[in-house]
Amino acid sequence: MGYVKLEKAADAFDLLPAENVAMVKLDSANIVVTYLGTATLNITIVGASSYTQADVQAVINAIDVINGHAGASHAANLSSLVASSTYA
Repeated sequence: MGYVKLEKAADAFDLLPAENVAMVKLDSANIVVTYLGTATLNITIVGASSYTQADVQAVINAIDVINGHAGASHAANLSSLVASSTYA
């Protein structure tokens, strides 16, 4: 499984799984990634400042570069550092 690296403050990163992604969308200035599997899972990425559609495309591009490579990671190069990533 590959991962998208999401840069946080103080040289920290969150990792976003790049497998089984059904949708990446902008929702109230946050990025929401929806996964398929035994149950639907959403990961919400909250930025230190508001994200835009260009940030959504950056996540999609990073997932595309990883393209199923095991152990691979690629930074998404978002316009703002990640404040938090939560799943529901």
